[in-house]
Amino acid sequence: MPDPYELVATSVTSALGIRLREIFPGVTWYRETIPAQLLVYPHWFVNQLTLNIQPERRDHWSLSYFATMRYHVAADPASVVGSLQQQLDDASIKLLADLDYIYWNGIPVRISNLRTEKVDGVLHCFCNVDVMATKPIELDPLQEQLEVNIARP
Repeated sequence: MPDPYELVATSVTSALGIRLREIFPGVTWYRETIPAQLLVYPHWFVNQLTLNIQPERRDHWSLSYFATMRYHVAADPASVVGSLQQQLDDASIKLLADLDYIYWNGIPVRISNLRTEKVDGVLHCFCNVDVMATKPIELDPLQEQLEVNIARP
């Protein structure tokens, strides 16, 4: 059976990528490392989720993911036409204004603690995504054998 935390992390990563595509149409996003010659610029890279499991509840897990995303304008920052800093500032402002939620399994989930930093010509973004995952219901052998017969008068 797959690890439920990994399944949730994969779907949260995908939800972040889909939301980035909505906010920045035409900009590619990646979640896996790929060879540099195949990268399309500009692009977002959703590359890291760190899991913090809250105290377990009876019927669900409270999972808090710390997400790291990077925005690359070009392979070589010196080759950027116009001001690289201005392009990073514009992306940061747009991200801070519009990335307030993602859709996870069809449910809107709020993004918290969103912040950005510019380092070496790359915009680094950090946020928290808190989700509630329902635990699978485990039936005991007696429940599995239970049958219901309804007789009509």
